[in-house]
This record gives sequence, C-alpha cells and structure tokens, in this order.
Amino acid sequence: MNKYRAKKCRVDGFCFDSKREAAHYMDLRLLEKAGKVNGIQVHPRFDLHAHGADGVKRKIGQAVLDFSYWDCERKERRFVDVKGMDLPLSKWKRTHLEAQYGIKVEIVR
Repeated sequence: MNKYRAKKCRVDGFCFDSKREAAHYMDLRLLEKAGKVNGIQVHPRFDLHAHGADGVKRKIGQAVLDFSYWDCERKERRFVDVKGMDLPLSKWKRTHLEAQYGIKVEIVR
C-alpha cells in the first residue's frame, strides 16, 4: 500500500498502482475487443528535456503516463493518466509533455 492508501494490483502481467488504474485498463481491454480502441500501451515513458544556460539540451527527467491508445472513433491517439490525487509535480510534468511533445494528457478520476 502506498501513502495515499491505493492498493497495487496485477492484471495481465502489468502492475498497476491502484485498483482504479487496473479497472481503467480492464475497461480499455473491453473497448479493444469491441473494436473501439487499439494499440493500448501501458505505462508509456517520455524523456523530458530542457536547455541549460549554456544552450545545451539535457534530459531532466521522465514522465510515465498510465495509458496511451488509438481511439478508433475519434481517429486520434489518446494519452491518459488515472489520478486519485493530482499533485503539483504531476501537473508540471503534463505541462512539460504538452510543450515538448505537443500531446494533451487526459486525467481520469
């Protein structure tokens, strides 16, 4: 159990940080079987970079989202983070992801 009382779960060989995240994964699998989504990625990682005072681009960290998948109805790739508590660091990483990669991260509560 983590400090926010979320209980880790294992589904299909993936370890999820909470029951809510595992339930969202199972929902995505049902949507995949129905042909509404495909290409589900669990815990996609993105390197975060910034330019230093010397102008050199450096890796400053990494953002790990909960899911990425192709939405067949919207015809777009979607990026999702399941959150119980949305902390300032998570908000900053989402802002950085949008600025660096041009992706919008959806929050599922």
